[in-house]
Amino acid sequence: MCVLFVGKKGRPKMDTIRSMEPLLVSKRRVEIMLRFLVENNPHYRDASVSFSRRNLDLLCSGPGFLPGEDIGIPSTLEIQYLPYGDSAAEAVNSGYDAEERGDFLIPEDESYTEITGFSNTVSAGNGHQSSKVRALQWVLDHKPYVSVQPGSKLFPDRDPRMLTFVFPHLDPWGIGGFNHTSRSGDAIISMQHQTRNLLMQYDSPFERDPNFAYVCWNAVQKLEAARSLQFRTQASNLAYLADEINEHKDIIEDMNDRWMRDDKCTPTSRGERRVAAILAKLRLVAKDLKGSNGRRIALRNQIRGLLKANGCPALF
Repeated sequence: MCVLFVGKKGRPKMDTIRSMEPLLVSKRRVEIMLRFLVENNPHYRDASVSFSRRNLDLLCSGPGFLPGEDIGIPSTLEIQYLPYGDSAAEAVNSGYDAEERGDFLIPEDESYTEITGFSNTVSAGNGHQSSKVRALQWVLDHKPYVSVQPGSKLFPDRDPRMLTFVFPHLDPWGIGGFNHTSRSGDAIISMQHQTRNLLMQYDSPFERDPNFAYVCWNAVQKLEAARSLQFRTQASNLAYLADEINEHKDIIEDMNDRWMRDDKCTPTSRGERRVAAILAKLRLVAKDLKGSNGRRIALRNQIRGLLKANGCPALF
């Protein structure tokens, strides 16, 4: 977790940060939860998770924890400060401000139309290449940056253990995860429907959680994007690529198994390099993906068709 403070008066003191409840951790509660999960959750037992007093003491140490206190700021929390005059700080805080007009009276027989202008110019300092150069220079100067502490690989969101691993307080027993292996037939429910059902329950703890809906709905959107992807290529290459794929089918399956185990492996043999060249000629195209330009055009065409068939609606 990373917390970014933006301001003019300098870096906030640790006493001020310790007064912010979302950043605080109770050492006693963490220990109780960990012991419960290890003893009662089968997913934690199968993953060989064990309670470590040393790791907990290291987590609850440092300037964020006062001696003898149970509640404090964990040592794994990244705290950074950004001066307000910095260009990045201005970009973070910039936005449309509708308060400039002040309070004024509008006659009853007149309507107020607010006019907003947008500039199509792009600052040269925010370009892609310049951003890469600035980021590289920042690292070479040994300046601080956020690093992933546990490892470099992301946890798959389609894993049945995702709910109890990411939100152990919502699924402490490990029995309500997405894509549960015990479900079959009519009992199978998609992640989208299950997320919606959990959020719509009466007095739902899932609805009150500040991160559950955001994390799970992003996973649903990513899954829809993966399912809507299609391979496309030029019509003149279609027959040739189909024959090549059919001929090297065994190599493709073997490479798929290797990539599933290690996504950084590279082709080694002549056949694998041949398959890599074939895959490079295929393009991925998203079909009917929510938020994409194609989806917007499809919805626009539907609206035009309805207007042409039924006429323009009158709104009062």
